[in-house]
Amino acid sequence: MTSSTTTKRPQGTVPSENVSGGETNMASAYAIAYAVATAFVVVAYATGGLTQFVDSLGFSEVLRALQMSDRAELLAYLLIVVLGSVVTILGGDTAVIMAVGTVGSFFTLTLQQDPLVRYLTLAAVLFCIELYGMVVSRNAVRVL
Repeated sequence: MTSSTTTKRPQGTVPSENVSGGETNMASAYAIAYAVATAFVVVAYATGGLTQFVDSLGFSEVLRALQMSDRAELLAYLLIVVLGSVVTILGGDTAVIMAVGTVGSFFTLTLQQDPLVRYLTLAAVLFCIELYGMVVSRNAVRVL
């Protein structure tokens, strides 16, 4: 008579034999590509190249119609959000995409602001991250 022993895994984990390395590598590759694209958008906005790029594509009339011709930070923010949505749909690592998108959006939206606004925005972002960690945590001591 043989007894089989089963090892208990923590809830929510997947056995390693069911996870293919290709899926993990593709999710990471998508996340890295999104991080690079977000960095390009932020740098293009900071150097003024984003408005020149939009003008060269011929979208300046569309931006004037939407009354966004002088709001390049909103255009950069929308690009970051759309890119993040597309990469998430393609199968990118959601946690990395959210973190990179948050940092890129923070830089984009606060680059032209007063230092007090930057400080308060950073405080709000860090508070939200900590609040999310507290809600997701299963440790009651950590919540206190």
